[in-house]
Amino acid sequence: MEFTLQLGPIGPSGLPTGVGPPISALQPGRVLLMEVLSLAAGEAKVRLAGQVLTARGSLPPTVGTFWVRVEQAKPTLVELRLLAEPRAEERRLADVAAALGLPSTSEVDELVRTLVKWRLPLQPALARRFLNEARDVPQEERALFWEARAWLETLSLSHDPQKLADALSYLLRRADARPEGQAALNQALPLIPGQESVRFFSLRAREGEGELYVLFDRKESAPIEERVPRLILRFTTRAWGEIWVGLTLTGKNIAAYVSSSDPTALKLAQSARERLAARLDKLGFNLAAFRVSRRNIGTVLDVLGPAQKAQYQGLDVSV
Repeated sequence: MEFTLQLGPIGPSGLPTGVGPPISALQPGRVLLMEVLSLAAGEAKVRLAGQVLTARGSLPPTVGTFWVRVEQAKPTLVELRLLAEPRAEERRLADVAAALGLPSTSEVDELVRTLVKWRLPLQPALARRFLNEARDVPQEERALFWEARAWLETLSLSHDPQKLADALSYLLRRADARPEGQAALNQALPLIPGQESVRFFSLRAREGEGELYVLFDRKESAPIEERVPRLILRFTTRAWGEIWVGLTLTGKNIAAYVSSSDPTALKLAQSARERLAARLDKLGFNLAAFRVSRRNIGTVLDVLGPAQKAQYQGLDVSV
């Protein structure tokens, strides 16, 4: 199904009064998630490429969320092809991959899922670039590679190939990782609104090593306790392997979790709950929640998440 959108806002005369999303977001071949918010009197309010617009023409028959592909784009007129019915989030990824001109394989499905997760543009060129970069990566490591590569694409690193390569090696904890990778990550800023900044700090001990990740909101006007909402600690022990600890700060309340693949470590953590609560109380904090989970975490990306927005936006993330 093909249909045409007249991009608004629409003036009293029935003609568009301005340009909608940036033309870079509406390049032919781009696949976007479009939400039809309302339908009335032959026009619709739609959310497309991060903006709410007025649309007219041959519209979808009902409100809902749709995958669409840009066929042609002009400043005030865009031709789209409908790729899925309402509740497009549940559409098989193979359909989206096919719309991008990619083969229908489980590997491509995983790549598309990763692009959607990190709010990256569903663009044929970007998908093919990621596939090409993973060409020499062992099959069993490609899902983790794409996860790391996609997250790095959301940061201000793409302009410097060397920094990007160093950051990728460091993030994947490869044997050739260099301190420059950590430095590049700590200097990078998120390009997608609402995404947390992450800072990496190495820890060294006599019998192990680890890393502290500080996640914070970049709202400079907010007090420091609101700008550092999460701390994640990874440390390696000789007896129990790798253990992950997370702290989420909400005012004076702290929610904590401990994850490990070793059940003994989790039992010890659970037994220490009361002592932790008492120590935090002396420091003026309240242990509001505490949980343990048996889970094998590969990298910090397993516990990070994309910007907390209700709808995917297929926007370019370049500056």
